[in-house]
Amino acid sequence: MRLKTKLVLAITTLVFLISGLLSLVYVFQLLHSAVQQSYETNRVFANQVQLAVRNALETGLSDQKVDPNNPAQLRNLAAEAVRNNAALQAVVESVNRYSLTVYDINIGDRQSITLLSTNPEN
Repeated sequence: MRLKTKLVLAITTLVFLISGLLSLVYVFQLLHSAVQQSYETNRVFANQVQLAVRNALETGLSDQKVDPNNPAQLRNLAAEAVRNNAALQAVVESVNRYSLTVYDINIGDRQSITLLSTNPEN
């Protein structure tokens, strides 16, 4: 093989390697930014739902009398406050409907009981 042919092949190989490496770096950066943006958007939605749950509990339990020796009564009142709050249900439905990455929202308590869910099977 002539020297000119070897040089052309070497330079062509280097150009393909460099362009392939730069393309790979670009794809990884693009993937990272897409995942980061999705995470940040979902974090905002989670904070909105958390604030709505807090407001639902504050408004639902504000006028209730609770026996301090009966934690089951408090759990039942909290579950009722979460399930019957229209503002919380509106936030949950809007997040579930308009987010491209949120498929289901479940709100539960410490005993793993689902208080509110967008999935009718829960």
